[in-house]
Parts: sequence; C-alpha cells; structure tokens
Amino acid sequence: MKKYITLLLFFFTLFSYSQNTYVPDDAFENYLIRYGYDSGPLDDYVPTKNINNIESLFLNNFGIENFEGLQDFVSLHTLKIIAGSNVKNIDISKNINLIDFQIYGAPLLQNFDISKNIKLEVFTIENNSINKIDLSKNLKIKELTIGNTKIKNLDLSKNSNIKKIDLNYGIFENINLNNNNNYSITQFSCIGNYNLKCFRVDNKNYSINNWISITNSDVFSESCGSFELLTYIPDDGFEQYLIDLGYDSGPLDDYVPTNNISTINNLSISGNAAYIWEIKSLQGIEDFIALEKLTIELNEVVTIDLSSNTNLRELYIYSDSLLESLIISNNRKLENFYCINTSVNSIDLSNNINIRDLTIGNSSITELDLSKNIKIEQLNLSHGILEKVNFKNGNNSSITQLSCIDNPNLTCFQVDNENYSKTNWIDIDDNSVFSNNCAAPLLTYVPDDNFEQELINLGYDSGPLDDYVLTSNIENILELEIQEKNIADLTGIQDFKSLTKLICYTNSITSINLDNLKNLTHLNISENNLTTLDISNNLKLIDLFCSDNLLDEIDVSDNIKLERLVCSLNKIKDLDISRNLDLYLLWCEHNLLNQLNLSLNKDLKRLSCGGNLFTSIDVSNNNILEEFYAPDGNLESLDLSNNPKISYFVVSNNKLTFLDLRNGANQNIPGNSFNTTNNNLDCILVDDKNFSEVNWISIDATSTFINNESECNQTTCNITVDTFNDVTTCDNYSLPNLSNGKYYTKSGGNGNQLNSKDIITTSQTIFIYNEDSSNPSCSIESSFLVTINNSPDVDILNDVFAINEFTLPNLTNGNYYTESGGNGNQLISGDIITSSQIIFIYNANPANLNCDNESSFTITIEQKDITIPNFFTPNNDGNNDTWVVNANNDLIKDIYITDRFGKIVSKIKANTIGWDGLYNGLPLPSNTYWYQIIFTNGETKNGAFALIRN
Repeated sequence: MKKYITLLLFFFTLFSYSQNTYVPDDAFENYLIRYGYDSGPLDDYVPTKNINNIESLFLNNFGIENFEGLQDFVSLHTLKIIAGSNVKNIDISKNINLIDFQIYGAPLLQNFDISKNIKLEVFTIENNSINKIDLSKNLKIKELTIGNTKIKNLDLSKNSNIKKIDLNYGIFENINLNNNNNYSITQFSCIGNYNLKCFRVDNKNYSINNWISITNSDVFSESCGSFELLTYIPDDGFEQYLIDLGYDSGPLDDYVPTNNISTINNLSISGNAAYIWEIKSLQGIEDFIALEKLTIELNEVVTIDLSSNTNLRELYIYSDSLLESLIISNNRKLENFYCINTSVNSIDLSNNINIRDLTIGNSSITELDLSKNIKIEQLNLSHGILEKVNFKNGNNSSITQLSCIDNPNLTCFQVDNENYSKTNWIDIDDNSVFSNNCAAPLLTYVPDDNFEQELINLGYDSGPLDDYVLTSNIENILELEIQEKNIADLTGIQDFKSLTKLICYTNSITSINLDNLKNLTHLNISENNLTTLDISNNLKLIDLFCSDNLLDEIDVSDNIKLERLVCSLNKIKDLDISRNLDLYLLWCEHNLLNQLNLSLNKDLKRLSCGGNLFTSIDVSNNNILEEFYAPDGNLESLDLSNNPKISYFVVSNNKLTFLDLRNGANQNIPGNSFNTTNNNLDCILVDDKNFSEVNWISIDATSTFINNESECNQTTCNITVDTFNDVTTCDNYSLPNLSNGKYYTKSGGNGNQLNSKDIITTSQTIFIYNEDSSNPSCSIESSFLVTINNSPDVDILNDVFAINEFTLPNLTNGNYYTESGGNGNQLISGDIITSSQIIFIYNANPANLNCDNESSFTITIEQKDITIPNFFTPNNDGNNDTWVVNANNDLIKDIYITDRFGKIVSKIKANTIGWDGLYNGLPLPSNTYWYQIIFTNGETKNGAFALIRN
C-alpha cells in the first residue's frame, strides 16, 4: 500500500513542482535534511533554492548510491566524495564552477567525464575501476592525484600548470607529461606502477635527477612514440565477440584499441554464438562514439549505460531477462527504440524527444511517461504490466499505429483527447482506460494514528492505517471535531484548507500549523500541550479558545475580527488586544499578566481576568461591560462606577482596600452573582447601602456598605505609622525595615519615596507617611532627623626596619599612640624608638568623637654594636680628620657615601681610616653627605652626616 502511494506521490510531484530538485536516493536526501538543506519527511525532493548557492560539499560514505540531484549544486567550488561500494555513476558536468574535486572509493565506477569542469585546479580520483580519463580540457589543474584505478594510458601534455602530481599504485603503462613546463613541478610521486613502460617528459636527465619517487627511473624518456589508446572491456564474452568481429586481436586482456571501435556506426551483439550467453557487462560500449544503430539480443547484461553514444539513432534490445537498468537519457538523436523481454522496471524518455517508433513489451515497467515525445508515430506497448501511461504529448493525431494489448493492470492511459483515442485506437484491451487526466490523487501525510483513525471513523479515510489520507477527501471539509482523541500530532491539518471550524480540545498536541487554514473562524484547541500558537494567517478568526496549554505569549494583533478570546490557564506575561475592537468576551484568568489594557475594547461585555499579577485594572471605557469575574488575584483597588451594565461581579480572594460600585444600576446585580469575600475592604461604595445590605451577603464581616467617602472616613481612619528617634552617625545610615508606612524625603508623602535598606549619606529629615488607600483623607506621619558626621583622614605609614633606633616622622593627619583607639602613651614626631613595637596613628572628628579613624605600622629594631659619627672636620689638625664607622668584626660589608645629588663620592669599609673628604684627590666642600651601610646579612641603614671645613 505505502509503496503504491509513494509512486503516486512521486509522479504527481514530478509533474507539479519545477522549483524542486529530484533526489531519489534516500541516503543523499537524509544527508541534506541533516545539514538543514531540506526538511522531512523523505519525499525525493529538495528545494533547489536551498542548494544552488552551496559552495562546499563533503559526502563521507553516507550510503549514497545515486548522486542524482548533484547537478543543481551549481555554485560548488569544492566537492569531496568518499563513495560506497555500489556507486556506479557520478555526473558533475553541470557543476562547472568546481575548483577542487576529490573522489575516493566507488569500485564499480568505470566511466568519468570532467571535460566540462574547466575551472578545476585540484583533482583527485582513487580506488575505483575507471579505465580512462581525458584531462585535455582541464588546463588549470595544479594538483593531480590518480591512484588504484584501471587507467593504463594517461596524457598530461596539455596540462602545463601542474605543480603537484601523485600517480602512485596503478597499472599505468604509458604516461605523457611532455607539457613544456616540467620545471614548475614541485612535488612528484609515481611509485607502485610496475607495468609502466614509458614516462614521457620534457627533459629526461632533469626528471631522473629530481623526480626520485618512482619505481624505475629508466622509464623516463623524451620520446615514447605515440602510445595506443585502449578501451577497457572487462567482460571476456564481450571482448571475444569484438575479436571475432575483427576489432581486437587475442589473447583476452580486457582491452581493445579505441581507434578500432570509435568509428563503428552499426553494431549487433546477438545470440548467434555460444559465447554470447556469457556476456554480463557491456562496459566499453561508451567508446563506440560513432554508433548510430545498436542491436543487443540474448545476453545476461544487468545494466546498459549508453550516455556516451550520443549519435545513436536506432536501439533494439531483445531478450535480456536480467536487464534492470537502461540509461538512454543522453541519446537525444534516438528515433527508433525497441525494448522487449527485459526486467527494466522504469525508463526515462523525457530527453528522447525525436523518437518516432517506440516498442516496449514484456518488461517490468508499470508507469510510462511519453508526454515529451511529440514525434512518436508508431507506438507498441503490448504484453506488459503497465498500470498507467501518460501519452498526453499534444500531438496524438500524428500516430499512425498504436497497440497496447495484453496489459491487464492498465488503469489509465492519459491522452490529448479521450474521445479521439477511443474512436481511433482500437488495439487495446479496454478503451475505457483512455482519459484526459491521469494525475495521481494527492495524498496528505497524517503520521498520528489516532488522528488518522478518527478521520477513518468520520468517513474521510479508509483503513488500514497507512499515514496517508486522500487530500480530496478533506480539502473541502468545513467543520472538524476531533476532541478527546489522545492525538499528539496534527500534521496534515494544513490540507483542511476549507475549514471554518476546528474543535480539538483535550488532546496531547504540542504544535500545530494553521497557516493554510485561511477561512478558519472558530478554533478550540484548549487543554493540550502547546508552547506556541501562530494565528497570524487566520485573519477571519472570530472565536479563539486556547486555555490550559503552556503558552507564554499569544499574538492576536492581526486577528481584528476576533470576538471571543479564551486563553486562561497559561503562562502569558503580556496580552495586547488594542486592535481587537470587536472583542466582547475575554477570559484570561490564571496567567502571569502584570497589566491589562482594555481602554480600546469598548464592545467588551464579559471579562474574566482573575489569578494574575496586576494590582489594578481600568474599565472606565468599557461602558457595556456586563460580567466582571476576577477572583484569586492581586487587585488592591477597583472602580466600576462607569459600568452601569454590570450584572455579575466576583472579586473574592484579592487584596482590595478600595472598591467603588456606584454605577447607578446596582439593582442589576443579583445576590448570587456578587462576591467580595477575603479582601481588605472596610468600606464598599454603593448606590444604596440598604439595598446592598439586604441583597449582597457574600462580603467580609469587616466590610461595610456606604454611600459616600465621608461615611468611610468617619468610621475607618484607624491606621498607624512607625516612629524612630533622631540618629547621629558616622559616614552613612541604612534605613531600617518598616511595618507601617513608607519613607519620603518630604512631608505628606511628597518628594522622593525611599525604601528600607536605602543608604543615607547626608544629614536630612526623613518622613514616614501612611495613608488609607480607600480613604485618602485618612493619613498619618512621623519624622526623624539623620545627622551624618564624616570620619577624619589618617596618615598611613609602611612598616619599618631600623638599626638600633627609629625617629618618628612628621604627621599631617592624626597623632601617634602606643595603643589602639587613642589609648596608651601619646608620642610626637621626632621621638626616637629604640625597641620593636606597633605604633598607632589615631584621628577623631571633634564634633563626634565616635567618628574616628586609625592606622598602624610595625617598627622592628635590631640592636647592633656600631658607631656612626654625625660630622667630621678634615682640617689636618689631628682631630676628626676622617669620617670613620666602627662596628663589630664582619658586621658591615660596604659603606657608600653620596653627595646631595646622589653621586657616590667614596666607598669605604668599617673599622678603617675612613673617608678623608677627598674626591678624585680634591677636597669636597663643607656640606651634608649621605651614607648607606650594607650589612653582611643584606640589611641596610641610611643616614646623613656633616663635613665641616674651617
């Protein structure tokens, strides 16, 4: 059943969609689906626009056997194919922009043509049965790799741009690389070619010296003579037949001289000799390029490919029961074609438009398309299993002979004129099969069995379940009700294009495509699992019910005819109905709406909006509103004084503190249609409190019906406000939490509103204001002063290491103390520290001693027995003539003395005669000089002393 349906779909699509590319190989189409160039399911077609701009394609052994469709990848620059074992043909003649083409594998691939690919620069072909390759047109090739093929002779004499060449592991016998540009070749390899007899080059010596990657360099030659072009014929029966005809000489070696066969114009391979029965392959027939007439009879050939025999005018094939595939689409000159007693199950004659005499009989063909064959004069289709024939070629009147007897399965024979054919063509089993239209019935894919079963139950389909429904059975249906059927997938609904009403609530639907349902006016898809719903194309929609799904948004901006919208129990955060001016019913309860704008929906009569996040709603423009149902929400205030048509009112379980129902028509609301329980209402403003007290009993015990605001003010001003003492603090102040009231910067709830935890950094008065939202005149306020004192700056000193003592430097901010917090002994600048300790620098704000600041640093004193003079007088009077540092032995390594510019004027050792005040033999003037003592443990001490001259 499904196979039959697939064939019908194939032919219908073939005749209907020229913008698609035919890709019959499922593995190839699956690859294109996987990489986003097509969408499922498999249907043998890919949108041409999705592939005609692709520049690079890598097909890595995905099980592809048929590469048909590759011709429409017209922008390809790079194509790499790792082919499987069953690939027999690859056509890249239309891929004329290819620059890099590589093919690996395909052991059955025997013929390959790249003559149209003149832009090729990189060409690789390995591990297949190709026996010849013509590269004479591919003049731009720079990199060439050919390995493990059946090629014996290779001519590269025209390929002068080759830079890299790899011809390893083949059966080459003769190679011509005499291209007058051998010196440009940078990479060369030709190993593993043990049959190589002659390799013609530009310069033999150059090649021997530079091209060492070759099995035997003796084959290099500057003249190999003209080697004979051979045609590969692996079938011994076929070769023997050619030997018998004198086109080859023995023994059998799988090759025939091409020149012997390329000019033959008439060839008959008939069963008049015993060995003919052994012919199983006609490989090599492609080199019979002059053939005009070919007869093949009594053989065992499975596939015949005559693509290269473009001059063929007559083709006769008889009694080859094993023949399954016949390729003649390239034989455009064909005029006479007979195919009798074969197993061919399909044949494409769309390109053979010159056929005049056609006979097909006793084959496996079930469908035949002759609509393009306008020159047919004699047609014989007798003795077959044909089911359908399309002979609507616009020229049926040219037929002089037609026979189609003994085709018991024939159901439709499409012709130009049904009556003409019935009258004139009598050699047919049943002329009732003649028809003006045999188009395959269009099918709609319905993969969900529960959906299809319901269509069967409704009479729109017949069993068994097969995932398809006749489109003609459903495309005119106006109403479809399929609720509560456990349907998960509504694929197929797009073909119900006449639907005005679709009811499919309470199923398991996760998505739906309504784009084609342009006449839809009523849709109920509630209680499903939808996460999105697109109704932008359903412009006639009047009723939309989509409650209890998983929607987080719904766009109804294009559905301006919408009158009823029910989208409750979803996760919708925003609902824009500003363009739905005809809306009279809106149910949107239990969503996540923060607001609901109804200002333009003046026809609204029924509203259900409870269970959302908004705290108020404005219905002042909805003057004809009759029902207001909003329980279980967050409403705090509500005014219905402008809604005189209200007859149903429920707002239970909210946070209402203000409610005004003074619409002048309270009598329209009966007691069983009124409920305000579980709110915070002290007062409810009504038309007549006596009427309300008698009729409306569903209110809280704390609520009171009143006629005006003053009555509420007199009874309900019982609010409180938090109070705080004045605060004086340092730097900043964090506002504490409030229980009653809100913070403001000005009195009366004016100025900026502040929040708990806000940080105050300047001195100011903070106001706490509280107001009864239902009674604005009932308010209360407190205030407190926040005084901010800034903490003072304090100096920061680094830790100090000193020898014997350390003098405290001057401070800008703060005072020295021996303990933290301004405690202990206070020290002053210039004090000498002789023991290791922590010194604290403390500063306080005199206006608020609690606003203080502190830093500390550590002084480490190391006691050393060392004497350092503060001055010396080099006057040669025998007293203090030198500056000498005395210390324990081995305590000091070096002493450097510098002038006030930092220039070293002397380097001395301790316990020596010291420095005499000279520099380069000349006395230096009286001044202050500095020293740096470097101790043997790596520590240093810096200081100054005076040089005094009388």
